[in-house]
Amino acid sequence: MNARRYLLTALKTYDALVIVLSFAAALAIAGEHVQETTASAVLSIRLELYKFLFILAVGWVSHLVLGSFGLYDSKRLDVWYREPVDLLFAMLVITLIAVTAAWVARFEMFAPALVAALLFGSAYVVTLSSRMVLRWLLRHIRRAGRNLNHVLIVGTNSRARSAAREVSSNPELGCHLVGFVDESWHDPTLATGGRLVATFDTLRDYLRENVVDEVIICIPVKSLYDRAARVMEACREQGVNVRFMSDVFAADIAVFEDYKLVCSVLGQHGAAALLLKRATDIVISACLLIACTPLFVVVATFIKLGRDADGPVFFVQERVGRNKRRFKLYKFRTMTVDAEARRTELEHLNETAGPTFKARSDPRVTRIGRILRRTSIDELPQLINVLLGDMSLVGPRPLPVLDYAGFRSDRHRKRLSVRPGITCLWQVEGRSSIPFERWMELDLKYVDDWSLWLDFKILLKTIPAVVRTSGAS
Repeated sequence: MNARRYLLTALKTYDALVIVLSFAAALAIAGEHVQETTASAVLSIRLELYKFLFILAVGWVSHLVLGSFGLYDSKRLDVWYREPVDLLFAMLVITLIAVTAAWVARFEMFAPALVAALLFGSAYVVTLSSRMVLRWLLRHIRRAGRNLNHVLIVGTNSRARSAAREVSSNPELGCHLVGFVDESWHDPTLATGGRLVATFDTLRDYLRENVVDEVIICIPVKSLYDRAARVMEACREQGVNVRFMSDVFAADIAVFEDYKLVCSVLGQHGAAALLLKRATDIVISACLLIACTPLFVVVATFIKLGRDADGPVFFVQERVGRNKRRFKLYKFRTMTVDAEARRTELEHLNETAGPTFKARSDPRVTRIGRILRRTSIDELPQLINVLLGDMSLVGPRPLPVLDYAGFRSDRHRKRLSVRPGITCLWQVEGRSSIPFERWMELDLKYVDDWSLWLDFKILLKTIPAVVRTSGAS
């Protein structure tokens, strides 16, 4: 799912929380018969259940009001004062609704005007300040080339070129144009830097080998339905998100000039749940890295005291991550220094039917390496990858570039539509002892059935699987 949708859900939750707390504080200070407004006096006020539910309802209504003023639409192309003005009028409406509803519900307010002033002032100042800071941070992050979505545009018509100009001339949009898809183009080089990278027949091949986060279909769907359907099918197989550029449908994702980008549903998951998953990854990986620091020192000492002590403590290898992004994976070194160079000569020992290499009697594994592998301690440095955002605690295992190149089915590439992980269904069902096809089936099942509850169950099952050392090699 697009990172902007994570941020949008978080922003909606934050705005509602600010309004709820502002309203509760306003009622506590000026809504009851309180003689003094010290902190202890305010905190001593008892909030009845019906008032608590009423305040939560105000938070829910405020979400609708803010949305109706377009405050969750894309503002990247608007003038700077548009958002503060929209927010001002939205907060006035919210304040009027909240105070009027409180009066109708017979809340005790000895100073309704003060309640309104406190609610409006605190909510407006906090939300506006937060949005300004967030916008400033995002603008600088995107201009620095970070947090970018790699976008592929289908079509070379005027609508497609308009989208390309918006992407190229507005780096704060957070999009990187990788090229166009069409049958032919008389001038494949645009002033926007775009180029024809694939035809409808070669799109699948392009998606296999390149980083593409989203495909924007700009061709007329009615007249070119067959081509649009082929694009959709290719993206569905490999787990790539698709959007339609249209001036007909309503959307709240992004706006290019007068057109809306409408997101298609290709097994996408809830933004709030994915945001919570990432937050969980950060908290747990950071805590575990701190707690495991003494263990890291002990393991590093044993590796340096072993027979192959001349090599590094960590094994660093390029792996294929989400949407085919390459990243450096960290593990404790469990093999000889020349292990990568010797893989070809040991292919006859491979015990898997697919492109991956697994051998229980791999002669490249060192003595301390066998212990680290059986206990899965060699995987602990991947917590660094989790903290950096390259991986998650739970997800399909990231494969080496050579193994990924051996994939023969586009269906298997769908596993790359999510962040890879340290553990997954493969880990708890047998690890290296299960065949390649079954491994892929489990990964695809995880992608299709993902939920926070599934992650929690996998994490719980991983502990006994590691203790049993079943399937470890």
